[in-house]
Amino acid sequence: MIDLAGGKRPKPTRILPVEYAHSIPHSLAAEQGALGCILLSPQDCLPECLSKLKMGLEAFHNVRCRMVFRVLLEMHEAQEPIDVVAVHQKLKDNHQLEETGGTAWLASLPDQTPSAANLPTYLNIILSKYVSRQMLEHCFSFTNKVNDATDMGVLLEEFEQSAMAVRNSAAAPELPSIHNLVKSRISFYEDCLARGGGMAGIPTGFPDLDNLIDGLKPAEMIVLAARPSMGKTSLAMNIAEQVAIEQQLPVGIFSLEMSREALVGRMIASRARVNERHLIKATSTEPEQKKIFTSAIRIGKAPIHIDDTSGISILQLKARARRMWQKHKIRLLVIDYVQLLSASKKRQNRQEEVAEISIGIKALASELRVPVIAICQLNRELERDKERKPRVSDLRESGQLEQDADIIGLLYAPDLEAAAANPAVLSVNLLIAKSRNGPCGIVRLQFFKAFTRFESASQFDSVIQQPPKSWIPKEE
Repeated sequence: MIDLAGGKRPKPTRILPVEYAHSIPHSLAAEQGALGCILLSPQDCLPECLSKLKMGLEAFHNVRCRMVFRVLLEMHEAQEPIDVVAVHQKLKDNHQLEETGGTAWLASLPDQTPSAANLPTYLNIILSKYVSRQMLEHCFSFTNKVNDATDMGVLLEEFEQSAMAVRNSAAAPELPSIHNLVKSRISFYEDCLARGGGMAGIPTGFPDLDNLIDGLKPAEMIVLAARPSMGKTSLAMNIAEQVAIEQQLPVGIFSLEMSREALVGRMIASRARVNERHLIKATSTEPEQKKIFTSAIRIGKAPIHIDDTSGISILQLKARARRMWQKHKIRLLVIDYVQLLSASKKRQNRQEEVAEISIGIKALASELRVPVIAICQLNRELERDKERKPRVSDLRESGQLEQDADIIGLLYAPDLEAAAANPAVLSVNLLIAKSRNGPCGIVRLQFFKAFTRFESASQFDSVIQQPPKSWIPKEE
């Protein structure tokens, strides 16, 4: 960048080979054209430049153009009138007039510009050349890293992040006007009326939960937390199965704890409502086997994509999720579970690491515009007072999760004595302790541990007081 004190050519921050010096991508004509547009119509053109050239001075490769653009920015910030005479005097006061090409060059800028209406064309050329320079610099920097790399997987992830950074550096999406925002919202209300209410998001398969959170909505981060063996993975998989099979929407699952084979086996048995151990031990009945094969066919046709790579960082997970989304058009992501992810670099403590992970998951949901279910552990301190309900503050290792999450669901058994008396069917409450865009409340569930299946407790209330006998596993 330009030395703001003296306006001299800076020392390069990245070193390119000598053979590239004469062919660095740039367009002097476009850079001069953009400056000419600003001098012709500063009130209209300078704000547009600031909006689209968010990288600032680095967008201009030519040193003289950079220096003039810097002066224009200073004058704009000071709310000084901008024209050729005023800019000329400013450069002269800064002892930069001759360095920028003198009076004749400055005066030629607006004269050689056909119309200020051409600014968008010039800016597109400038942005294109800027991205080309960035790609060239990043690619060359990685040629040096390749020879010294010890872990090519990490280097590939770093390269992908670098490429994404280049893409984002030039992206300057237009902010919608309030008129367009209101119009979009009214259209949303009309859609709600047309479908008779319905849900704004993807159904979870649990009516009581859907009524509370209005389905799984794009860009939402949903934290599902519990102590071990409460069924948080099972509940997340039941939701994923519902979305993939009943809604036929692609689902991506990152299983950092269980293998993909074990997870698929659990999903098949869960949908069949059969104890998988009966098949593994060869004690299953013929009806159970038929249920398993029927379930396997449905699961096999579902658009479910599982990545069971363990020991990955949030940086690697985001890269893998991005590729999965691009390839399969994922509509729901599940991460099992947050505490098994690592930070992208060494942090002072685990709380800072989990904070980085939480921020990364929320950014991923916003970037891909899909709901992300992030499974979490609750603190062990909850075991000391088993009579109380879990709280958001019980989230393990970080308060950042509480801040970033749009929805937080906490699983717990409301009656421990009843749970001990009937371990096969566990009455569980899902406490929606935080809902950024809706009410909080409790969803009552029944957890059938033998086949890792959740059902809404309310479906049994109006008909019978307990699930069908065929759903209750026999003791072995």
